[in-house]
Amino acid sequence: MKKIALAGIGVMIITVITMGCNGNRLPPDPVEQDRPKIVELVTPSDSAFAVDIQTPITLQFSEPMDPKTFPQNFSLWIVPDSITTEGSFQADGNRITFTPKQHLETAREYDITLLGHAKDRHGNSISINPEFRKDWEFITGGTYSEGGFQKVLAIDPGASKIYPIDGLKSSEALTQFKSPTSIAFNASGNEFFVASNSADKVLRGYSLANPSAVLDSFEVGMLQAAMCRSGNYLYVLSLGSATINEIDLSNKTVQSIPLGAGVVSTSMASTTDRKVYTTDFVDGSVRIYDFSTGSASGKIGSVVPARTRIIGIATNPVDQKIYVLDYTTGEIKEIDGNQVSKTIALDAGTKPLDISIAEDGMAYVSTEKGKVYRVDVASGEIKDAYDFGDKMGGLAVTPKDELLYVVRSRLAQVVVMLPYSMRPVRKIQLSGTLQDVFIQPR
Repeated sequence: MKKIALAGIGVMIITVITMGCNGNRLPPDPVEQDRPKIVELVTPSDSAFAVDIQTPITLQFSEPMDPKTFPQNFSLWIVPDSITTEGSFQADGNRITFTPKQHLETAREYDITLLGHAKDRHGNSISINPEFRKDWEFITGGTYSEGGFQKVLAIDPGASKIYPIDGLKSSEALTQFKSPTSIAFNASGNEFFVASNSADKVLRGYSLANPSAVLDSFEVGMLQAAMCRSGNYLYVLSLGSATINEIDLSNKTVQSIPLGAGVVSTSMASTTDRKVYTTDFVDGSVRIYDFSTGSASGKIGSVVPARTRIIGIATNPVDQKIYVLDYTTGEIKEIDGNQVSKTIALDAGTKPLDISIAEDGMAYVSTEKGKVYRVDVASGEIKDAYDFGDKMGGLAVTPKDELLYVVRSRLAQVVVMLPYSMRPVRKIQLSGTLQDVFIQPR
């Protein structure tokens, strides 16, 4: 009995000594619950928008960490370019802070990646799993967030509702507008005008801060089908009076030009030299009206097949060329002056609906089949596309090409995308059947 007991004790001693030689701390190699744990990303918060470009990255752990193990296990990089950011690490209690060597880029998506081999001060890694990684993301601020987010207005004409979106969150719907078809802001962005597909002949401008306050009223005719602005000139298409109306917002005057016999226009775009391009449903042409002379000045025939309802038409801010979407063929037609100068083909059968062009000349196109395209209209190259898989509505890009707002009609959503990566980053749930979205200018 004694001999057996001694043998057992010897085994126990040997086992204890052997165990004491393993692991990376005394007492021996920890069980998983004893390893350091990631508590949270302190700054910036995960998925944050409008992060200051001088913001350091701070991570909170369950215990003090060894900063020397982070350079090979931590990365901060720009999406989608995979450009890593250089910087230094400092430890403060249970926190590790990464300070970039240079300021971050504005209006860009950043990804933070932490691997499992980062260790605490005792040499214990976060995980023994070689595949372990933890990711966070955030978007830096830009002109879209200076002085607060640009306000966005989404319309549901059937329900006579306008939804204000401020700071990526929706507010209570505005219901005093009957059958809104289009919205335009003044140049300073503090007043918005609502075109109405109703018997009301008056176009009204409302305070963005207090939408119940009417600031301006102009008689332009009923059945206001479309609207756009160039500088201090606002243009309204009235089917009721069969006119294009130019409103001089500085002098508060209205000038009208008749559409012409048999012309049925549904959309339009304007240039800085006071020319307006409208689409004609009847024969598929594009009509040109010159308000510097006060007359119709031209017609570009057969831009699209006759009786094609063209929804999308936009002006390129870079060179003032006009781009028209052909719903039937799935093409973008470039108009330079009084002729079609280029055709850009999208995927067959996509049925493009709306187009918005940023100040850098990058265009975005929504389609009935669910794809949203990013197109360099100068070169004609399709840069990227994202497929939502269901019917889209209108879309609008912020002037500096920083955020893209896209309407998903059937789901009553406004989706916020990052143009550089064509990646959805927010879904704003509304109700009804949304048609289009409009962005406040800076």
